[in-house]
Amino acid sequence: MSREHVFPESVGNEDLVLPPGVVCDRCNNGSLSVLDKAFCDLHPINLRRTLLGIPNRNGTIPTVRYSGGTLKFISGGDGGDPILEIRSTTSPRLVSAPTQLEDGRVEVTLKGSGGRRMTEKYAAQLSRSLLKIALESGWIDHGQQMYEPRFDYLRSVILGVRFKGLFAIYKNVDSTINSAQVTYNFVPTVDGVHLSGLEFDTRV
Repeated sequence: MSREHVFPESVGNEDLVLPPGVVCDRCNNGSLSVLDKAFCDLHPINLRRTLLGIPNRNGTIPTVRYSGGTLKFISGGDGGDPILEIRSTTSPRLVSAPTQLEDGRVEVTLKGSGGRRMTEKYAAQLSRSLLKIALESGWIDHGQQMYEPRFDYLRSVILGVRFKGLFAIYKNVDSTINSAQVTYNFVPTVDGVHLSGLEFDTRV
């Protein structure tokens, strides 16, 4: 009966949504909900949600907590501009002195550590979350074809079966990009036998 968001609703996704009947309520409110939370807890994602003022399903904008302070988004009242509040609790300070750019923008540098520790379990959750996004993106494009048996292994991995693989994160990214991209290809058959089903690349 529930609708499933391909990208979590808490990152601002209101468009890529699977209709009721595609994902069962037990998975949507159980395993897939855990994966969505793992995705949203990833420090770069959490930071972007705060910088852009994207609320979660309960209407709360996350506060980013560093070892040396916090970063908080404060909505502008009565149509005013929003405020980014940076609090440092240690020395040296969490943020450098602001630099005024020629186009009127202000540039600051944050230096701090935080976020969930990248354990093997958490990396596996993130990998499964990205697999979920790729498989559900396939349903948006191809519908019932994604129920075929060749995707059974993918579904089992998404729901928790142990698997082997790698999870990589870019260290330096373009902070002006506010979009997400999923690229996937159906793996060709070998002697009429399907292999793993999908090759994919998810970038956020």
